[in-house]
Amino acid sequence: MELLVRALADDGYEIKLLSSIQLPVSRWRVRKSDDGGVPFCGRQASAHYPAAVELRPWGGMVNCLRAPMLVQRICRQFRPQVAIIYNCYLFETISAAYLLRRCRIPYILELEDLPLARKRDFFSIKPRLDALCWSWMLKNAAAFTAVNTPILKKLPEGKRSYLMPGVIEHELLALANDRLPAFRSPNKRLGYFGGLTPEKGAGMLLQLVRILPADWRLVVTGAGPLAQAFVEAQAQNPEKIEFHGRV
Repeated sequence: MELLVRALADDGYEIKLLSSIQLPVSRWRVRKSDDGGVPFCGRQASAHYPAAVELRPWGGMVNCLRAPMLVQRICRQFRPQVAIIYNCYLFETISAAYLLRRCRIPYILELEDLPLARKRDFFSIKPRLDALCWSWMLKNAAAFTAVNTPILKKLPEGKRSYLMPGVIEHELLALANDRLPAFRSPNKRLGYFGGLTPEKGAGMLLQLVRILPADWRLVVTGAGPLAQAFVEAQAQNPEKIEFHGRV
């Protein structure tokens, strides 16, 4: 998302972002809205965060019902030429449908995940509702971007589809060219870089620390509700885990 915003802003486009905000901590509290717009990436772009009840999944479900009103509020002051919709989630689908049907504004669907990609228990209603959006979103999108070939192959033929490349700095490529072949060094590292949440499987890494072979070390960066558990794991097993937090 930041890559797209930077590229479009540098090309002179005015950009407004509407967040469907998924809160990492579930609690009885109301998050105040910020409709004034928050600067994004230091560019000519602003992010709008609606109010939300922080109790999951009810806060997100309520905002799904409010999506048309939130989109309409932005469109009163700003008439977009196109919308970029992030994944086939319920909030994003309702927003895309309003823009397309009421405002005649096409949308590009940016796919980074399938609706049921993460592990969910039987009582998780929202991801199942997200999955119901998949067919409609694919049918009505003007174009697509995808982060990998398996997702790209699931998209309908006859519409423009682009594979979004990873962004790797030249310095990292130079280091990679000079490194030893994998698994030749006496010490081996396993890396995880991302959200430290149970649904992303970060809890399995904490279990893995206890059973890593002597020549292996876990290297973790990221933030989330399990971050403190990684701090404690590093204190107890400094030879097994190297935790850097958010970088």
